[in-house]
Amino acid sequence: MDQQIFKHFQDVIETTMIVGDVFSKPIADASHKIAAALLAGNTIFSCGEKSGALVAQLFNDYLAYGFELDRPGFVALNLNKLSDSNSTENHFAQSLQVHGNSADVLVVVSAGGNSQALIGAIETAIDKNMTVLLLSAATDDLVGGHCGL
Repeated sequence: MDQQIFKHFQDVIETTMIVGDVFSKPIADASHKIAAALLAGNTIFSCGEKSGALVAQLFNDYLAYGFELDRPGFVALNLNKLSDSNSTENHFAQSLQVHGNSADVLVVVSAGGNSQALIGAIETAIDKNMTVLLLSAATDDLVGGHCGL
């Protein structure tokens, strides 16, 4: 049992090092885009499907309510919460159509499945000239394709 636990932590460390090496520049670029939007008074929207919905909500909460620093909240809206009562496939897109503006940022978190709701949100954001930042599973080829990946 001890060996299994050690192996688990060893795998986590290896994965973290690989992710840090491969994705540090894209993550830094995304953070600069978010910071620039916030400094310009724009809104950060987030949404996700499956476990991605939890990550999107956590991200939104950190922006709106703070994380480790006492500071005023940033304008951040979670589309999952905005569209709670809307059960249509375009619920994210409809909320973005109403609330989104050019130069706002949409952060999409997908745990796989090529969700049509997420694709609709991405298409709406692009139509509105918003910046789209995508965190997705490798199997989300259709979602990634709408972002030009």
